[in-house]
Amino acid sequence: MLSLPLSSLELTCLPLGFAVGVLAGLFGIGGAIITIPLFTVLPQWFGLPPLSMAAITGISAVQALSASVGALSAHWHRKTAQWGQLFPPVLALSVATMAGSTAGGLASGHLSNSTLAFLYVCSNAFLLVVFLRKSRKPAQGNLNDPRVAEAPTTSLLQAAWQRHAVKTLLWLIVGGLGIGILSGLLGIGGAFYVIPLLMKAFDFPLHQAVIGGSLSVIFIALAATLGKALAGVIPWQLALLFTASSFAGGLFGATLSSRLSERTLTLGFVALLCVCLLRGLWVWWFGL
Repeated sequence: MLSLPLSSLELTCLPLGFAVGVLAGLFGIGGAIITIPLFTVLPQWFGLPPLSMAAITGISAVQALSASVGALSAHWHRKTAQWGQLFPPVLALSVATMAGSTAGGLASGHLSNSTLAFLYVCSNAFLLVVFLRKSRKPAQGNLNDPRVAEAPTTSLLQAAWQRHAVKTLLWLIVGGLGIGILSGLLGIGGAFYVIPLLMKAFDFPLHQAVIGGSLSVIFIALAATLGKALAGVIPWQLALLFTASSFAGGLFGATLSSRLSERTLTLGFVALLCVCLLRGLWVWWFGL
């Protein structure tokens, strides 16, 4: 139940939530890389006491779930997703990711802030290199190619399994565990890492990998939201206002994403990765 009138902070959450939702829907991410830094400083801007990290990550979990539901709703309505090919690998990756994130979360308490910041920088730099190398190669069996739609002989998942069954299984298990450990260590959802993995392991084109990223966020954010709700750490009034507009932003972002060319979406994704990398370098170097 929302209490009225709304404060200036709560009113500010509406446009900010929409903006975060647009980015989440556009790039298939949860939005934690924006939401968590945002709410560490936002209350102080309005002269309010800072929120606890538990409360901030609670807002982030609910926002990621809301934006991803909005994004997937848009893809469902526009029939832009190949659900049968996306669901099995994304589900397997999400299960492995949730297992790895538990280990990463436990290990994070034994590492210094500078070490965690350095890991964030290294992981994003590696991700950027892998993504750029993969984006230069045309995806085999591109799901957006109408010729593939006209002659569906075998799915990309089946083709990958038939070519390299053991390698594909390792990508799913080891890749998912690795993403989960990084997520637990760094406090992020992991969709950033799922997208290039889907492109690398299964030759998914970027548009489908972005939808796979949103799908992976559903599984991970739902588990996080339930856990934090049971723990009673979510400030629901702020969370509901922020996530309601984030849902609308997710709808808009996903619709925009499906209309962009592969090249434009690639450039936008690389630009977002560069911003995250620069932010990580700033935090690591200056300790802020």
